[in-house]
Amino acid sequence: MEKKIKILEHDVQKTITDYLTYKNIICWRTNSGAMKIADRFIKFMSWIWPISSKIKSYSFLDISGMLDGGRYFTIEIKTPGKKPTDAQNNTISLICNRGGIAFYADSVDMMLEKFKNEFGVYIAIG
Repeated sequence: MEKKIKILEHDVQKTITDYLTYKNIICWRTNSGAMKIADRFIKFMSWIWPISSKIKSYSFLDISGMLDGGRYFTIEIKTPGKKPTDAQNNTISLICNRGGIAFYADSVDMMLEKFKNEFGVYIAIG
């Protein structure tokens, strides 16, 4: 019986950040969330949105960076077969509508395809 290998989001994220770093593209990991300390919750990395968050929810995406020429990008990392949440899709739309690059990817190949086909950014393979 063949054992199925489970791909973790962390593994996809590391592969993509390693590739971007190899291609000399500035990028960083964005951690966000909250944790309970004693009797209170501490939030870290929260957006101050220019629009009412009562209308839609938003979230930070996993990797952000800057291309040559200064164009901002952000990528939500998913394991193969998974899709972004509504909040992540709202963030992707907001950033794209304001001239940035935003999308989700579950592999280096998907990332390269989206950069090229959706945003006209070609990152040479290899």
